[in-house]
Amino acid sequence: MSQAGEVTVLGGRYRLLQRLGQGGHAEVFLAEQLSLQRKVALKIISRSRAQPDAAARFKREALIHSSIDHPSVVRILDFETDGPEGTVVVLEYVDGRRLDEVIASRSVPVPEAGRLLLQLAEGLAAIHAKGIVHRDFKAENVMVTESQARILDFGLARFFETTPVEGDGRAFVTAGELVAGTPAYLAPEQFSGAPATPRTDVYAFGVTAHFLLAGKLPFPGPEIGHYAGQHQQQAPPSLRGRVPEVLAAFVERCLEKEPAKRPADGLSLAAQLYAMQSQLVAQPKKPRRSVIPAALVVASLLIAAAPFFAVERDASSRARWWIRLGMPQRALDDVPPGDVATEALALHALGRHREVRERIEANCFRVLTNLDAAERRRLGVSLQQCF
Repeated sequence: MSQAGEVTVLGGRYRLLQRLGQGGHAEVFLAEQLSLQRKVALKIISRSRAQPDAAARFKREALIHSSIDHPSVVRILDFETDGPEGTVVVLEYVDGRRLDEVIASRSVPVPEAGRLLLQLAEGLAAIHAKGIVHRDFKAENVMVTESQARILDFGLARFFETTPVEGDGRAFVTAGELVAGTPAYLAPEQFSGAPATPRTDVYAFGVTAHFLLAGKLPFPGPEIGHYAGQHQQQAPPSLRGRVPEVLAAFVERCLEKEPAKRPADGLSLAAQLYAMQSQLVAQPKKPRRSVIPAALVVASLLIAAAPFFAVERDASSRARWWIRLGMPQRALDDVPPGDVATEALALHALGRHREVRERIEANCFRVLTNLDAAERRRLGVSLQQCF
């Protein structure tokens, strides 16, 4: 391929700017979408490097990826298999760093780690809500900007209950079964050939959370056989004493050997992390002699351990949380009578714009005064309309 900057692809719609990376079968470029003058990422699998079924596999990846629209998931913008360049996947360009690079460069404070983990859990919730299991969730497949963590690489993603197929780029054979994924992040049952489920993504999330909080992976490997024994038989190093107790216990639940003991899916992860955010805001200083009554301490621990819906009793807040998760119909079902502002947000997310206008026209001041500036911009309205 010619020098980046001189080459256009997909019928001249995109101009290559620079190579961002290269793998066994694909190259990734920073490119410019000429019609909109915006930067995008292009994943190009040339015909000479592709395996015989590569086009079908990448089409499957693109279709699965395109079904997910959430702020914590990098969006796919375009896809082509028949061009002279080979197979080209056009992705939203994220100007940030991979999570593993962030971890290698510095110690991540607990409040920041908690925020990133909540964003990633919300992304997994959106993925699982579509009936999809990612199968390769790991720090290397997370991009981090100043304000947002984003999940990428759906090359191994499948709908629930499907099994690995020959040709998966990161598949390997163990115990006579074909297993796809990254050994350092695989759940114990996957080494025995069990199918991937949302709970296997939860285990990989737990490995990533441990990596983020401890600065190193829970199990060192380095070979596949080592990882199998470690994930199946060894307890991960405890984070207790390093991070707040509620967060350490959460990671331990994610890394349970038995799938049934882990949180069920991304929604459960997000709910538990959402409930503990206030406890992760600041690390406590070295404790002095306590003057807090023991009963209050016990009550605080009970609240921290309570399920999300026991802590979050405000139906309006719960409905807005569903909107953040990309589940606006569930939000609409939960909106309490009279909360027309949250109802308008849910209707907007569902694309029911005529009903949004009706709500604003009938209850203008009440709607707009219960929206923040970002929400008003999202709906394309301002307070001046009420006067």
